[in-house]
Amino acid sequence: DRFGFVAALSATDMAIALHDAPQRMLYRRVVGQGAAEAMLDRINPWHLVTTGMPSPSQQVALAWGTREGRKFRVGGERLNEAMAGAGLDVAAMRVSGGGHGWRSWRAALPWMMARLGQRWSTELNRGPTP
Repeated sequence: DRFGFVAALSATDMAIALHDAPQRMLYRRVVGQGAAEAMLDRINPWHLVTTGMPSPSQQVALAWGTREGRKFRVGGERLNEAMAGAGLDVAAMRVSGGGHGWRSWRAALPWMMARLGQRWSTELNRGPTP
């Protein structure tokens, strides 16, 4: 309920990032060593969506490259499916041949900005709430 529009480049299901081999120490440092699962649930977008956290009025734009690592490709697909299942207005862009970097993100940014512009235009045309 805090955000009306969210755009995510190479979003993931953090459970995949944390548990797939090789386990990246970056993710372990973020969630901690001992209570990793409890912390993971509090920050993992997929978990938040599947437990009813999002508002149906939110719009989401997800983008990832088809040559990115599993945590981004599979994570993005899982997040997209969960958001659609939760009734969010979600759109996904899969950048053909793009990896985890600017080749993918450069292609996705204009698309994301266009979606954001549509959201703002709709809100502005609706006028002030009484």
